Amino acid sequence: MQTCYRWTGFLFVCFSLAGSLPLSVNSLSPRVQEIYRKVVKFIEEHVRPFELEVLEWQRTLTGKDRWTIHPKLDELKVRILNEL
Repeated sequence: MQTCYRWTGFLFVCFSLAGSLPLSVNSLSPRVQEIYRKVVKFIEEHVRPFELEVLEWQRTLTGKDRWTIHPKLDELKVRILNEL
């Protein structure tokens, strides 16, 4: 059985080519649905606004510094773990 993933513009939908129903957020357990909602909210509130800041920051770097991780990224990692 082959499994495929399709981007819906907001999330990947997993489905099987064997004819089973697509996996949707509603088919997940209530606990996982809550985690999903928290992750989506975190991305919308913290990650998306941060993306532009990172792009602008990366444009200012040259040479080996271009591979430096943005200092705020570690803060976001800790924050998401605390919010879940």
